[in-house]
Amino acid sequence: MLDNPKTGVTIVIRRLVKHKHQKEYKELLSKSYLESIKFVGFLGLDVFNDQKTEHITFVYRFDTEENLNNWLESEAANLYAKKMNKISSDTELEKLSGLEYWFNYNSDSGLQPPRKSKMIIATVIGDYPLQLLVTSPLLGYLEERFPEVQYFVLLMCISLLSISTLTYIVMPKVTKLLQFWLYPNTTKPDEL
Repeated sequence: MLDNPKTGVTIVIRRLVKHKHQKEYKELLSKSYLESIKFVGFLGLDVFNDQKTEHITFVYRFDTEENLNNWLESEAANLYAKKMNKISSDTELEKLSGLEYWFNYNSDSGLQPPRKSKMIIATVIGDYPLQLLVTSPLLGYLEERFPEVQYFVLLMCISLLSISTLTYIVMPKVTKLLQFWLYPNTTKPDEL
C-alpha cells in the first residue's frame, strides 16, 4: 500500500489477450468502465493496445487510494476481473501516485513514455498559468504580509503549494487533455 491514503493514485493493469478474445475483452473493459465512473473519486481510464504482443494495458485513476480501493474491492470490479481473467493471462498490476503518474508509462508495462520534448511542453502548459495566476501574486502578498520571514522560506512554501497543485490537480487534467498528442496509440474507453 502507499504511505499516504490521501494522495491521488493510479493503477496500471496489463494483460495478455489473445487476438481471438480481444473483442470480448474490450466489451468487458467497456462495461467495467461504465461501472467505475459511478464510484466516488473516479478521474479517468486510459487504454493502450500493443498490437505486437497482444497486451492490453488499462490505467485507472482515482483521487485517493481509499476511493481506488473501494472500486477494486467492489462486487462489479471483481466480477469483471474474474471474467477478464478467463480470457487473458500474464496479468501485471502497478500502483502509482503523485508525480509518478505525470508521464510514467515504463517499458515494462509495454507503453512508451512521450518524448521528453513533449513532456516539457505539457508541463509548461500546466505550470505557466499556475505560476502567472497563483504563485507570483501569492508570493508578493506573502512578502508584504510577512516581511520578517526570509524570502527563501516563502519561496519554499510557494513551491510546495505549486508542486502539490501541479501533481494532484493540474497535470492529471493536462495529460488527459493532451493524451491524443502525448500517447497517440491510446484508445478512449468509449472507443472500445
